[in-house]
Formats: sequence, C-alpha cells, structure tokens
Amino acid sequence: MKRSTLLASLLLLFPVAIHAQGRPELHVARAMQPPKIDGILNDDVRDDDPLVLGDWISYNPLYGTPMPRRTEVRFAYDDRNLYFAFHCLDSEPDKIKTTISRRDSVFNDDWVGLSLDSNSSGQAAYHLFVNPSGIQMDALNTSASGERFEADFVWESAGRITDDGYSVELKLPLQSIRFRGGKDVKMGILFWRRLSRAGMSSSWPDIPPGQWVFNRHAHLVFADSEQPRLIELLPSFTYSINQLRTTPSRWNDASRNADVGLSAKYGITSSITLDATINPDFSQVESDVFQVQVNQFGRSRRIDCGQRQILQHRPRDLRTG
Repeated sequence: MKRSTLLASLLLLFPVAIHAQGRPELHVARAMQPPKIDGILNDDVRDDDPLVLGDWISYNPLYGTPMPRRTEVRFAYDDRNLYFAFHCLDSEPDKIKTTISRRDSVFNDDWVGLSLDSNSSGQAAYHLFVNPSGIQMDALNTSASGERFEADFVWESAGRITDDGYSVELKLPLQSIRFRGGKDVKMGILFWRRLSRAGMSSSWPDIPPGQWVFNRHAHLVFADSEQPRLIELLPSFTYSINQLRTTPSRWNDASRNADVGLSAKYGITSSITLDATINPDFSQVESDVFQVQVNQFGRSRRIDCGQRQILQHRPRDLRTG
C-alpha cells in the first residue's frame, strides 16, 4: 500500500518537474553604466540585441491569437538596479491610447509590463505596468490572495510615443525586492502588453486558460547578484494646533504641541527584517499604506507595506491646524 501511494505521488509531481525544467532561460548581461530613464532608448546598454523571445500570445479576451505588433525587450542589471526597456512597435502610432492620470488607473490605455517572481518561489510576484506616458501601475500578486494593487513599490519609469510605436524604460531597485543572492541567481519573469484599440492583452510566455503567471514564468538568470543591505531611516515631525469651540461664535485659546520620532528598518537577511521605532505615531497602523504625495496626479512612493495614509473626519467642534 505504501509503495502504491509513493508511486502515485511521483506521478503527480513528475509533470510539474518536467514543466519547470522546460521553462525558457534568459541569461542577462551586467550594465557597465546605468542607463538614463527617460523613455529614449539611446544608452550604450540599449545597443545590445533584444532578448530572443517567441510569439506573444493573447490571453484576453480570448487565448491563442498572436499579437499583431512586435515588442522588443532589453534587460540589464548592476549592483543596485534592474533595467528593463520595451520598444513597442506600432505602424499606426497616432492610434496609441495614453493618458496622464493617477497611479493604477490607466488599464484602458495601451501598456506594457512584467511579472517578476524574484525568489522563484511560485508564490509571490511583483506586477509592474507602464503606459506610453510613463504612468505606473503595480501590484503584489500572491497565490493566496491574487493581485493586490494597494502596494505601491518604489521604482522609476518613463515612456514616450515614437514614429514607430512607443518606448518604455523601467528601473527597479534591488533593495525594493527580495531574493537570494549568489551565483546563477534565477528569477521568474513574464512580459505582457495591451493593444487598447484591439481590446487585446498578450503575454510571453503565453498564459493558457486555467493557468496563471506562476505556471508560466520563464527564468531570468544572473551570473551573480547580491541583495543590497536594506537600511531605512524615516524621521517624523508633527506640529498640531487645537482649539475647542465654547459657543457657536467663539473659540478658546489654541493649544500647541510639537513631536518628533524616528522609524528604522534594517535587513538582516533577504527574508528577515528588523523594524524599530522611537516615539511612534500611532495614527499610522499596520493595515495602512503610508504614501507621500509628490504631484497633483497622486503619484506616490511606498515607504512601508504595513502603513497607509489615513484620512479622518474630525468633530465639527474641533479645529486643527
């Protein structure tokens, strides 16, 4: 009975092992000089030939149609960042749809992006998308909860429409992701592109019905790469002015209060992080994602996955400044 159970288990695992061994491998080169992220593919590192990929196959709305527009992908890395460049060819560039909008809100545009399983665990992946104007969309995809767009990662992008389509550049700091460093580092990778006017989304490798990125990731292979030591210091300073209303037309004298604090994060290993706080601000709780607004379009930079900006409606008899 034990022998039959063992044989059945091996038969179940065997197709999975064959599939993992048969995944494409992309060996990537180290950048001698980091490229400028401006949407113009004229840096020395962009002179290399694009990655040799197969056909990009549609997965939405239907599976199996080859993408009618060619997409060239170039990739390089150094000790600090991963650099991706996409040349999305299009014979009708005037029909490319792009908008300047808030983060995570341009899925109806043309866009290009990637799914990166940095630990090759088959359990979690970073999903990054960029439209031709350089507007970002990102999500953390896990096998347990799917795509979660609440996580805003720290990365840089730029895009522009060209005479033969559009180009997008992307820089992802190694400090923003988690992986095991060393020799022959492997990360899972999948690329996708949306052609808005055709209503078609395609990917390489393809995504057959009933499967998702974790079943289809190719392997990015680095000759050597190390996880940068994570050190973050976030000082805080708050100054509040509170007044209480005594009558509908009169306020009491204001009380003023200043407070300082410091939060620190130290990466012990690629999977263990030490967090410390001096005089914490308890208005920021673990279920929140802290964001810093940097322009009128709501572009934000993730400081910590466990914090979120919170808006509170204060009582009408309390005025703050």
